Amino acid sequence: MSRQVFKQFINEVKAQIRSKEAQQFVEAELTSHFIERKQEMLTEGLSEIESEKKAVEQLGNPLTLGKKMHQIHKPKIDWWTIGLLLAVISIGMVTLYSLPTFSGISSLHYVRVQLISSIIALVVMTGIMFLDYRKMERYWMYLLVVGIILSFFFFYL
Repeated sequence: MSRQVFKQFINEVKAQIRSKEAQQFVEAELTSHFIERKQEMLTEGLSEIESEKKAVEQLGNPLTLGKKMHQIHKPKIDWWTIGLLLAVISIGMVTLYSLPTFSGISSLHYVRVQLISSIIALVVMTGIMFLDYRKMERYWMYLLVVGIILSFFFFYL
C-alpha cells in the first residue's frame, strides 16, 4: 500500500522535470533518501507501513521539490560563447567584404558564401544544442563524411 504512495510521490516530482535524464537521477536520489529514512524509522520501532508513510512525508511536497529539481537540472546556455562566435563571424564578414576583387570575382560573392555557410553552421549548432549529442556518437563516421563533403562543397562554391 505505502509503496504505492512513494511511487505516486516520485511520479509527481518527475512530472515537474522536463529532462528525462534528470528524472532518472532525481528518482535514484529520492529512492536512496526514502530507503535511508525508512530504515531509520524501522530502527525506531515503527511498523513498515508507518515508516514508509513517514519517510514520504519527510521528503517534502512533491510539487515544490520537483520544481526545485527542475531548476537545478535545467540546461544552461553559454551566452558568452554564442556572443564570441557571432563576433568572429562578423569580423570574418567585414574582412571578406573589404577584400579587393580577385580573379574577376567580387568580394560580395565571398561574403554571400560566408553568410550561407554561417547560417547553416548556426542552425546545425542550435539543433545540436537541444539534442543529446551523446546519442549521435555511434554515427560519428557518417557525420565526419558529411562534414568533409560540406567543406569541399563550400570550398569550391
